[in-house]
Amino acid sequence: MTPMKVGTKYVESYLVNKVLNERMPLVRWKVNMSRSHALIAASLSLVVFASPIHAADTITSLDQAVAAALDKHPDIKLATEGLRKTKNTITQVLGPAKSPTVRATASYTRLSGLGAAFGGGGAGGATGTVQNPFPIGLQIQPPGSVPVTLGAPTRTRQAGGDGTGDNSGGNVFGSNINLNQQSVQMSLTQIIDVAGTIRLADYIGDTEVAIVEQDIRRTKDAVSLSVRNQWYATLRADSLVNIATANLDRSKAQLAVAEAQLRNGVVAAYDVLRAKTQVSNDQQQLTTAKNQAQIQRTALALAIGVAPTTEFNLAAPAKPDEISIPALPTTSRQDLVAYAQKNRPEAIAAGLNTTKASHNTKYQKGGMNGSVAVSLNGNYNPNPALVANQQATGSLTLVYQKPILDGGVTRAATDSAHADERRAAIQAEQFARGIETEVIQAHIAVMDAYERIATSAAGLQEAREAFRLAGVRYREGVDTQVAVYDAQAALTQAETNAVNSKYDYFIALAQLDRVTGKR
Repeated sequence: MTPMKVGTKYVESYLVNKVLNERMPLVRWKVNMSRSHALIAASLSLVVFASPIHAADTITSLDQAVAAALDKHPDIKLATEGLRKTKNTITQVLGPAKSPTVRATASYTRLSGLGAAFGGGGAGGATGTVQNPFPIGLQIQPPGSVPVTLGAPTRTRQAGGDGTGDNSGGNVFGSNINLNQQSVQMSLTQIIDVAGTIRLADYIGDTEVAIVEQDIRRTKDAVSLSVRNQWYATLRADSLVNIATANLDRSKAQLAVAEAQLRNGVVAAYDVLRAKTQVSNDQQQLTTAKNQAQIQRTALALAIGVAPTTEFNLAAPAKPDEISIPALPTTSRQDLVAYAQKNRPEAIAAGLNTTKASHNTKYQKGGMNGSVAVSLNGNYNPNPALVANQQATGSLTLVYQKPILDGGVTRAATDSAHADERRAAIQAEQFARGIETEVIQAHIAVMDAYERIATSAAGLQEAREAFRLAGVRYREGVDTQVAVYDAQAALTQAETNAVNSKYDYFIALAQLDRVTGKR
């Protein structure tokens, strides 16, 4: 696996162009990164290609972690299933209206007498309904086949007859009647979209699919940002462990100096006791920092979508000075806002929603339009009840339905659609203002963190020199131990400020990518 190459130039877009194509099992991963490249790889937003992750592979870059999250995160899976459900719902709604529907019915009837024979001998057809769930009343009920029955001459008994006539009971037609009737019926119905209502509904459905697709993109962007933030937070936690370790080492060194000073009779035993207390306190701080780093790793695993027991081995630089940062973005704030208004999934979805609302108004206005359906029906009876009956019959039916009065339903639906259209326009405007606000705030955060990097670096150098001088003065007996610990606390705070400012800068850049639609 080729390690990720980095540079110092700011890259405006962060995209994962190749999403994982293979399912990744839940395994325990180890992330191994060199001390010199871990922070550089984590800090830059680069256009790279992600390779599929297998059980035997290790995550070696931030981009690979993002790609794993895009493949495994449950929020993305839920959004994808939502898209599938939306498409299937549209098919269920519009399928019967856009494509012909075919129904087949088979029946068996046992005739019992004259009424049943003239009833058609099981030739009655089934009726079906094609429904359009949109409230415009496109309902077609194709007629079933109508049986054709022909009468036949019958023999009647004369009063006082000789008893030689048919006296079979219920079968008054004699041997010409088949009491066992089988029937097969088939109907084909097609709605004709003469008013364009189905086309509008189909367009609204396609727009809804596009909106859901933008929501999936928004979810992916949010997951990507979460992974990047947690990645940087994990490296920050490791850096704080390094700071706590260095602080403990300084306290141990100060304890050794105090013990030496006590042996030389320069200081009292109190200085040694105070130094031991400081070592104990700093040891507790180191323990807390290490545990916090472990907790942060579970948060990173959760952001990626893997088990919280996943092992990571991120090696942050030992000193704040070794953390490399990308250059400050040069794109103007105005250009960033313009780019975001065109590329943010929320902005695109708001525009699609406005378009959908406009077409929905046209759709609702068609509530009083007529509808046309063509129905072709066929019936086959291999054993007609009467000899003269036909075995196969068929019919072609053209149905036109036109609402005359609907009690004001169409007018109310149209008024509601106009209200939805105005609401969509208001929401689009609200989204535009919100996107602009987010871009401005993210850009301010980037500038703030970048400026703090410079000031914290200067403060770190000053704190180091102050701590060195305090140690010299204490060893020479010029100053007290209190001055040493004050300088040491100031140095630890300066190191923490330097680390925080750099990781705040990384997170601010990630947020700027997110709010401008660059992910």
